[in-house]
Amino acid sequence: MFAFSDKINSRNFFRFDKMLTRSKTWAKLSYSGKAVFPVIASFASPKNQGWCWPSESTIAALAGITEKYVRQGAEDLVAALPNFKIARNLTARGHYAKRYRVGMPPEGERGRYFFFNRAILDGGNWCEATSTAKALYVVMRTFAYWETTDMTGKYGGDVFKLRDAEFCTAEPDVLIEFSGISCNSLQAALESLYRCALLYSTGTDDEGRRQYKVMIKPDRIFRPEYLNRNIQKRPTK
Repeated sequence: MFAFSDKINSRNFFRFDKMLTRSKTWAKLSYSGKAVFPVIASFASPKNQGWCWPSESTIAALAGITEKYVRQGAEDLVAALPNFKIARNLTARGHYAKRYRVGMPPEGERGRYFFFNRAILDGGNWCEATSTAKALYVVMRTFAYWETTDMTGKYGGDVFKLRDAEFCTAEPDVLIEFSGISCNSLQAALESLYRCALLYSTGTDDEGRRQYKVMIKPDRIFRPEYLNRNIQKRPTK
């Protein structure tokens, strides 16, 4: 059975296709589909043509939902995403298990994707976020930007690679429309992201628009003991 630990994998990430958000496919997905997609995608590897085989209990723990909703979410992804597949895999011990295939955007296409860091999952930040907060986080990352200069006065460089956050000034109506949440849910979703150390308010930008610091890597994680107790309390079916 999966258990959270102090070991946080902050090196691994997957390329989250912004077209999934911009096409409003993300907005139309069920909350369970939104919860499990980053979890499954974090296990997928280009070396295996995007295939992976995490157990339903592992997906459930990292997504913060029950195994029943893992199955429902995965089926919703099959229906919504042409490149998402589910197949049966025969293990070495003669048991059938599910394996998943996640389509990935082409590497190197500027502006096509953002990097979803595995530390968000390992630290419990994703599983502790509410369903609306999960939906909102992806949208804020999609419309986020990074502008700074390195020691030479040039944009990007090592400063860009080492950044732990980006900034988002997207309008509330845009956040609501592309996340698929209701107007009345926006504030609660923002507060959940604050609590899960995935978002900070930074006041306003130079043009008076409300600005948020959206974390790429959380600067705070949840205690493994707390997370594992929550797993034990959660129904398995």
